[in-house]
Amino acid sequence: MPDYEVLLRRRAEKQLDRVPYVDHPRLVKAILALGDDPHPPGCRKLLEDIYRIRLGTYRVIFKIDDERKEVVVGNLAPNPVRNRHEGAVVRDCSPTFSPAKE
Repeated sequence: MPDYEVLLRRRAEKQLDRVPYVDHPRLVKAILALGDDPHPPGCRKLLEDIYRIRLGTYRVIFKIDDERKEVVVGNLAPNPVRNRHEGAVVRDCSPTFSPAKE
């Protein structure tokens, strides 16, 4: 039995629905594991009670409410690809340059 109840905001539910089938089970397993351990290894504190975990190419932003024993997942999105040499964000341009559909 988990110590914390894991809740997903509507936005996070929609984002999870759009995750490719290959990544979906891994993300769901990690999100549900937040109920047992709301501070997993690699967890980073962003604000007072808001944290982030990275799962491959995705990041999960969540809030921990210790009084209510809840973990609320608010955002689930792919990580931007960063150019480490210049610090600039490089986005995937493949959709922009794909052949036009006729």
